Amino acid sequence: MINSNDLVMKEQYFLVTFFDRRLKLPRIRTVVYIGKNIFKEEVKDKWYFQDAELYLSEGIPKELSDAEDLGVLALGEDALPLVETLDSLIEILGDVKEDKLRFKHKV
Repeated sequence: MINSNDLVMKEQYFLVTFFDRRLKLPRIRTVVYIGKNIFKEEVKDKWYFQDAELYLSEGIPKELSDAEDLGVLALGEDALPLVETLDSLIEILGDVKEDKLRFKHKV
């Protein structure tokens, strides 16, 4: 889990959830952080991440209307605990391997 103040533009992050309640089958999505409140329509704070493959091939969208087609995710503060750094991802995977996860991470 990362603090929102520690997010770095254009850096890779990982969205980690689990397919099962036993926390043995992780689902990992690689994303790139593209900014906070980047569209003028914002009412509440949102942190934007883009699918890594689409970020590399298409770049950051300029318009909100293009965001969905370009793999952009808007996360509210309540969803930020799903965001991991490479180091924390490695730690999570080590815990999965050693069967040490006990609802430390969200399903």
